[in-house]
Amino acid sequence: LAGFEANFDCKTLLAMVESQTPHLSFPADGQQIEKLIRVGREPSTLKAAIKRATQKLLETTGLVYPNLACAILLSCLLQDAGIEIPYTYTALGIVHVLQNRGWEKIKVGEYEAGDVGSTCIDKRVPGSDHVFLRYTGGKGDQTSVKYFLRAPK
Repeated sequence: LAGFEANFDCKTLLAMVESQTPHLSFPADGQQIEKLIRVGREPSTLKAAIKRATQKLLETTGLVYPNLACAILLSCLLQDAGIEIPYTYTALGIVHVLQNRGWEKIKVGEYEAGDVGSTCIDKRVPGSDHVFLRYTGGKGDQTSVKYFLRAPK
């Protein structure tokens, strides 16, 4: 990914990410969810992930955190929890990475702690695509979330 400018071609970047992660199932991902929640909640580990995400985002895209940083931050949190994924810079890109690892779509309102929320549809929509880690379970959601992704058990 070295050499991308601030105006990098997102289709090319997404294709690169998809080519790095063939569709497989990674049941060990589900075994890391408790650690993922801890990593995301603990101020020291969250700060470390934000610092690394900030550096990778600037080095790779020229963008300054927190602009368009949800996917790279989620990548860092997943890596810190022991889930080996590539650094991923778009929300739709990380959705594809996780789905290619066997993460399943979950309906809004059926999410659990450790699920990844997404506002993405089947094509990239700059400015409205977003992903995030859900720290708690619950019913319903009042945001523009389209679905959640859950790691294989």
